[in-house]
Amino acid sequence: MTIKKAKELVQNIEVEEVKDEDKEKRSDLNLESYTWKEEIVTYGGIKQTWLIVLSEKRQKSDLEKLEKQLSQEEKKSQKFLKEIQSEEFEHPQAARYKLKAINKKLRLLEIKEVELIETYSKKKEKIYKMISLIIKKDEEISRKTKEAGKFILATNLVEENKLEASEILITYKNQQSTERGFRFLKDPLFY
Repeated sequence: MTIKKAKELVQNIEVEEVKDEDKEKRSDLNLESYTWKEEIVTYGGIKQTWLIVLSEKRQKSDLEKLEKQLSQEEKKSQKFLKEIQSEEFEHPQAARYKLKAINKKLRLLEIKEVELIETYSKKKEKIYKMISLIIKKDEEISRKTKEAGKFILATNLVEENKLEASEILITYKNQQSTERGFRFLKDPLFY
């Protein structure tokens, strides 16, 4: 298992639906907003239990961030579109090179070349103008949507010392308050 495989696992695995008899137990443990799926994997030559967790709160937050990112990128790409369509290029390759450079700056959208028009400038020199349009990178947006709210918790306890999935998640959640304490102690305002 590699980091790349872990990312694929998070994207492709469907978290299991909660059974009615488990809902009350999860509510008692304060885990009702979490669903998970357990996987046994080998990472770095070590057999591990991975818990792929979906947090409803985190999913909502991640999807809001994605919408915000998409909105910001739409504004940015409109600016780039105006820029590339108003520019005059000496060679078709220069126009395509500029388009490629612009697309490297975009993650969720892409500017596609529709047509490269050959025309003449006011000085009677041959120039090229690009007609383009903005399209969404549906695959990337879909990938980010599938990843939203998911994370992996891993433990080396696999066989006789194995923890229940709920125990792994509770232990993780309990560490967060300790981490917040360290963050407070490291804050320069504390000194």
